[in-house]
Amino acid sequence: MKSIRIKDSKDFDLLLEALVFDYVYAESIFRERVSLFYDLTARPKLFEAAKTFWTLTLRAHDDAVLLRLCRMYDQDRASLNLRRLLLTIKDNLHVFDEADFRQRFKGDPFVDSLAASADRPDSAQLDEDLQSMSNSDPLVAKLDHSRNRVIVHKDPRNILGRLDSADTNPLTEEDVTALLRRADTILNQRYRRLFKGNAMWRVIEGIGDYKNLLKEP
Repeated sequence: MKSIRIKDSKDFDLLLEALVFDYVYAESIFRERVSLFYDLTARPKLFEAAKTFWTLTLRAHDDAVLLRLCRMYDQDRASLNLRRLLLTIKDNLHVFDEADFRQRFKGDPFVDSLAASADRPDSAQLDEDLQSMSNSDPLVAKLDHSRNRVIVHKDPRNILGRLDSADTNPLTEEDVTALLRRADTILNQRYRRLFKGNAMWRVIEGIGDYKNLLKEP
């Protein structure tokens, strides 16, 4: 896998934000799904009143989270993914230089305070992060395996019952949480902070507003 060719920090900004938005949407959908499941479990009559609707809604949440995780942790050599973004950072450390930072935020009244959190990535940390984004990491390998067998592609051997449980072991809620936390730490909290001086919000505002629909009339 190779880095993505970029012209300048503006190109890098576009790549970074595309993945950050993927993370924010995945995190938001996941949290809403967990909250909704809890509410429906606590109110079984509400679930039974529209069982098909709620089942499809929960399944749609699951699919949306898993597909975005697959996209972020994709091991494809041609796609935009976390691993390729880190390789791009490694080959373009100059976009993190303070001079470039101040040029990008020229005219911003908070440029000095933002610059205090901006810096070039640590090379050792970057190598460690790259390792955590590859198939050599057990959790990433599990996601990629599930992607190729169940999530994105449907392995006919699975349908015919010719794969053992190890080949179809689904991701758990704990696995998804761990992958989201890793993406947040590496993508949002670390490299966005170094590049822009701050991290992005973790969830979309109003993800719990569905609760208004569950109130008794």
